[in-house]
Amino acid sequence: MIFIIWLLGVIVALSVLAIVFVPMFIDEAQIIALAEEAVHEKSGAELRVQGDTNLSLFPRLEINLGDTSIVLPAKTDFDASIRAEIANLDIGLSIFALLGGETQVGAIRLSGVRTTVTQAKLAPVAPPPTPALSDREWERLGSQLRAERAAERQRLLADVAPATGIAIAIDEIAIEDVQIIINRADGSLDSKIEFERVAVSQVNTQGRPMAIEAFATLTSAANEVIEISSNGSIRVPTDLGKISLDRLETNIRGVFTEPMINIVSGEVVLRPLRADIKFEAQLPGGNVDGKLIYADLESPQITVTLTTQHLDLDKLTPTTGETEATLPVAPPVPLPVGALQGLDLKLDIEADALLTAGQTISHAQVAMRVIDGITKFDAIRGTLHKGQLDTVAEINVRRPMITASIEGGLKSFDLNSLASSFGAIDQVSGLTDMAWHIDTQGESAAALQIGLEGDLTLTGNNVVIETASIQAGMCLAAAQINQQPLTSTMPITTPIKALEMVLDFEDGAAKINTLTMAITGATLSGAGSIALDSFDFRTALVAKLNNDLTQIDPSCRLNERYASIDWPVVCKGNLNGEPKQWCGINTDSILQQIIQHEAKSQLEKQGDKLGKEAGKLLKKLFGN
Repeated sequence: MIFIIWLLGVIVALSVLAIVFVPMFIDEAQIIALAEEAVHEKSGAELRVQGDTNLSLFPRLEINLGDTSIVLPAKTDFDASIRAEIANLDIGLSIFALLGGETQVGAIRLSGVRTTVTQAKLAPVAPPPTPALSDREWERLGSQLRAERAAERQRLLADVAPATGIAIAIDEIAIEDVQIIINRADGSLDSKIEFERVAVSQVNTQGRPMAIEAFATLTSAANEVIEISSNGSIRVPTDLGKISLDRLETNIRGVFTEPMINIVSGEVVLRPLRADIKFEAQLPGGNVDGKLIYADLESPQITVTLTTQHLDLDKLTPTTGETEATLPVAPPVPLPVGALQGLDLKLDIEADALLTAGQTISHAQVAMRVIDGITKFDAIRGTLHKGQLDTVAEINVRRPMITASIEGGLKSFDLNSLASSFGAIDQVSGLTDMAWHIDTQGESAAALQIGLEGDLTLTGNNVVIETASIQAGMCLAAAQINQQPLTSTMPITTPIKALEMVLDFEDGAAKINTLTMAITGATLSGAGSIALDSFDFRTALVAKLNNDLTQIDPSCRLNERYASIDWPVVCKGNLNGEPKQWCGINTDSILQQIIQHEAKSQLEKQGDKLGKEAGKLLKKLFGN
């Protein structure tokens, strides 16, 4: 036993002597040359250390490198090239702490980094198209993958990982003054990323809080700047099995017109990988609370729950950008649906008030599931303009030809609420119903828009136009034709007894096959179409008058000679244009019809007169 103790003592003594005296024989230049050779063999990069260097083992393991450069040339036209210059790298490691079972590092600092990345001259070759699978094959493949992930999860849970027993305590890990410039293949600037400081202090694996701070700036070629700053704390236990986020706050400026703040907390278990995160997002349009679960070997892999009291999506607009008029026309490129094909996601949204495009949806609920290349909106519900919105939708991206469908309706929505949202307050009132069932297919966004097929129906009862009276105008016209004065006060509103409109989507247009309105003394009907690529539209309405106009005034009785006259109203323009300029009455058509009726009436009178005279003459001739 004494011999064993003596032997261990000799080994320890020799180790200490080696630590003390080995540095005397270290050739720093040779070590750097070996490092340069190893980097070149492994990656093809050229490592050059031109500044002062310091390598020592006792009493601390120290590595100090100055003026170091790494150059990775592009191997082919499909590869990017990288050039990095490092002003300073400092690492300090306590040897005594190592012998005692801990890794005690005073600090690790990297500063003065200048990196230039030049993008590849040629885009990567597109992979060969994957063979199209039938729906049954998609579902079978999805079931198989989920079964394999579940089996792997059970294996990892049963296989207890051995405790590492490594205790790390680092004063600080800091990266300062780092600049990454990304150039296009022609040398022009694409973007620039600058890290003023990224630091983690009090680094440890004993479960104690570690402070994190970071500040970075992203600059685009158009000199648009995004600033990102973060601070918070995390914890890591000795077994390295998880990471706990006590609180991590991130501030972002430059993305939207106002700053946004995101605060996250939670836990990330590394084996099997599962993240359970809570977050609070303070956005320009309101605050959002949520929960994110990412479970690598479970289904769904991603579960997101969002709740908000008030969120105005219209305020989530970029700070700058080109207007629609200056934006180039996008080519009809295929939509990037690859990510959706493999996504396993469940999303639930609840919002007391959700604002978009000037419209407010109260008590909004959205339930979405993405699995096996199918995105299903099982519920899109809420209160919109005092009506009940209830619709479902499905998007199929299993094949290059995307298919989508939406079906539902909006029951008993208030027309005054809808018109007021567009600035037309108290101009119309009444309740209407809307129902839709629309399908589409295509490989690009433009193709999906033009490929709409289906119908949308709008029906209403007891609708009132509050600011104008169609009947009054028609009654006045009838009285003038009759050359009789009005004796009653004209109405100032237009009650519509029945309203119906049917839009039929096909051939790149929304065709108005049915458009009818029934009012006292007249019925209006017509048709038209709306081009889905340009939103240009044209409709033609025809009004037919009847003697119910006498309910307004006896002088409005319709002359039977004009009962068959059509009163045409033509509307045309662009849905993005000014509504006041859309419609007008075709007075030329009305005048032409009146002239034709008068001419016909005169011919009939002359014919009757000529007939009577001819009869008298015949009687004389034949003695009757």
